Amino acid sequence: MTKKSCVVVGGGVVGLLASYLATKNFENVFLVERSNEIGGLLGSFERNGVIYDYGTHVPALTGIDDLDEILYGPQSERDEKYHFLPYLRSENFFMGDWNLNSPLIDARKLPAGEYQKCVIELLEAPGANDDERNLHDYLLQTFGTTLTEKIYRPVIKKLLAVELESVDRHVLTTFGLQRIIALTAEVTRRLKTLSNYDNRLGFHSYTDGSPSLPYCYPRGNQGISFWPNSLLAKAKAAGVNVLMGESVKKINLSGDYVDSLELADATLIPCDSVIWTVPPALALIAAGISPGSTPPVFRTHTLCHYEFQSPFLKDYPQYLLCWDPNMLSYRITLYPNISEDRKAFGKHNLTVEVLSDGSAEYKLDEISDVVLEELREMKIVGDDNLLIDKKIDFLGNSFPVLTKEFIESAGRLNGKVERTFSNMRLLGRASGSGFFINDLLIDAYKKLAISEGIENG
Repeated sequence: MTKKSCVVVGGGVVGLLASYLATKNFENVFLVERSNEIGGLLGSFERNGVIYDYGTHVPALTGIDDLDEILYGPQSERDEKYHFLPYLRSENFFMGDWNLNSPLIDARKLPAGEYQKCVIELLEAPGANDDERNLHDYLLQTFGTTLTEKIYRPVIKKLLAVELESVDRHVLTTFGLQRIIALTAEVTRRLKTLSNYDNRLGFHSYTDGSPSLPYCYPRGNQGISFWPNSLLAKAKAAGVNVLMGESVKKINLSGDYVDSLELADATLIPCDSVIWTVPPALALIAAGISPGSTPPVFRTHTLCHYEFQSPFLKDYPQYLLCWDPNMLSYRITLYPNISEDRKAFGKHNLTVEVLSDGSAEYKLDEISDVVLEELREMKIVGDDNLLIDKKIDFLGNSFPVLTKEFIESAGRLNGKVERTFSNMRLLGRASGSGFFINDLLIDAYKKLAISEGIENG
């Protein structure tokens, strides 16, 4: 039976998908997004005719046919709109040198004595139990002391500004650091047939062990925002009422039932159901209820967008990772290398992501100067390649540091939201169901489409 009204809060891709799916069960669906842009970090912008993304964002097919049709259109039309990539071409910089074949850290860069010691420890390490959550203890049991202290401690300190003992092991998955390169390619292949070594040793090339489903990037001289904008058009065509530049000011309750939402402009929306994809604490605050939790420590993103006069020295990889603890740069997107379409446009632009704390907002020029020096030091940009244009974006709080306290607090907070609002459903990162976009989209689809018997239309 079709219900009357559903409000989806948050206009990221999970919110867009949720609003589209909700039209199958509700007469009226409202999507509320506080910014004036849809898609969250999956956005792009144009500057002087040059297209930039807000970081390296290349989604992949999910393998669920109905879901992929919603996300990317009918299979017969997808090739007209998207490039499909079997893997992402990546390299990484660590201890002053490049690994040209993989984003994984190569332990063979350690000094000879330390390297020999780390190999023995790695092979003898017993492996951690599945229930081991502390990152320091997990690393010791999985990799041994040398790799833990000489590689993982300084790298995690660069990324999160915390010590290993204070964070959860799942930060490794967040950054793709759960495996390491340590032996020859052939020995690694043999050892990876054993489960105890497969979860700690990485293949030597990004072409090995790649996901079976391809990555997707829009065709033409477009950024990744083409994808959420396509979802937005699909949602609107299905009847979703999109309210941009709006936020939820107040949640009105009848007992534990949300009967209406009041927006910042005083608009009142009666509702039978709420899908919440933004931080759950905001729902409690809007209802006049204290979240009762300590705010997490966040890492912030600063994005340094640059256009140069000439091609880059790196003319093949699509993105680069800088694990070097002595550098600010983290992830670098080389737009001309993403596709032949972007290369043919003849613009030489890139984006560098820097992770920091909130103080970065007050030293953007200093950060930009350091990053420019690092681009030349790492031989990504030639010394004589002139900078034409730059734009520095401080994005503010991007993701919480996964401390034990945060994870426990988030679990309690989600439970409190579920007990407080009987007709509210948490989706996306707010639900604690995952970090990566494909996992969150699949989770949302299963909860909204499969569990409620929605047919793709």
